[in-house]
Amino acid sequence: MPDLADVKRTLKNLSASTDREKLKDMDATILFDIKGEDGGLWTVDIDHGAISVEEGESESADVTVEATSDDLVALINGDLNAMAAFMQGRLKVKGDMSVAMKMQRLFS
Repeated sequence: MPDLADVKRTLKNLSASTDREKLKDMDATILFDIKGEDGGLWTVDIDHGAISVEEGESESADVTVEATSDDLVALINGDLNAMAAFMQGRLKVKGDMSVAMKMQRLFS
C-alpha cells in the first residue's frame, strides 16, 4: 500500500512522465480526491501540454476523480486501466465527461 510520500511523489512525477504532445489540445483542471488513510486533495492543471500539480483543492476543477491511493498510483504507473477501473467502481468521476475521456492520455 502506498503511503502519503509515495502518492505525493507519483503525482509530482506525473508532469515528467507524461507525453506532453498527447495533451497539446487539452486545457483542463482535474481534482484528485484520494480516499483512505493517506488521502488528500490534489489539483492537476493541464494547459495545452504543460502540466502542473499542486496539493490542495481547486474550486474550478472540470473533473473530480475519487480513488484510493493504491488505485491512483497503479493508474498513473500504467498498472491499472482507467476505463476498467471506472467500470469496476474503483474510480469515481464527476464533472465534464469529455475532459474525463481525454484524461486517460495522462496515464499512457
